[in-house]
Amino acid sequence: MIRLFLISALLGGLAFRGHAQPLTEWIGQLAALQTLQQTVEQGYATVAGGLQTIGDLRYGEYRLHAGWFGSLDTVKPVIDEDPRVQALRSRLATMITQLRTALDYWQRQSILSP
Repeated sequence: MIRLFLISALLGGLAFRGHAQPLTEWIGQLAALQTLQQTVEQGYATVAGGLQTIGDLRYGEYRLHAGWFGSLDTVKPVIDEDPRVQALRSRLATMITQLRTALDYWQRQSILSP
């Protein structure tokens, strides 16, 4: 029944003539599509150039900051030899040793073990 309905619908559709587009409309649509393609290509080129500029700026900023932060690794001898800085380093080393000892102690406690 459904097959008969589909076949009759298809054959009935063939009986009606469709509206064919004239050749001038096709040419106009083709010209519009070519204009759209050119616009899309120009937009793509603009975006690609903008992304390249952003990348260049980012890399320049990175180099600038990397150089500055890299220079912080070097301590001036005047500061390094200051007795207050040496005392701070000694206190820091003592605190690190005490914290490691406390951590080892608490890790060995059976209450914390599963």
